Amino acid sequence: MQDIAASHKLAIKGFATKNPIFVCVISYSATCEIPGLTAAGANRDLMKYTSPADAEFLYYGRCKCIDAIPATPDGKPTPALITRAALQTGNIPLLVIDAGAKVKPSIPCMSFG
Repeated sequence: MQDIAASHKLAIKGFATKNPIFVCVISYSATCEIPGLTAAGANRDLMKYTSPADAEFLYYGRCKCIDAIPATPDGKPTPALITRAALQTGNIPLLVIDAGAKVKPSIPCMSFG
């Protein structure tokens, strides 16, 4: 067991840096349309906006593709609120990668979808 712990510490050390960057990969999958599978989006029509709205919120501090921040059906706000606060507090740069979002975010990003 000690060898496993040592290898994990070595692996983590390989990623240690004084200049981190946050990479946010957004996408869309039709599996989110299966009832009860996800809590993303306040309703089924808004699910396609969840990832681009989160990315816009991280970048601008507000969403452009929808009028409010994404929320769950029972009203819980997006975890992007905490993420943005952490990025700003740590002065950590953001890179958004679009890996197949159904709705494209209105921010600079790399696109593969």
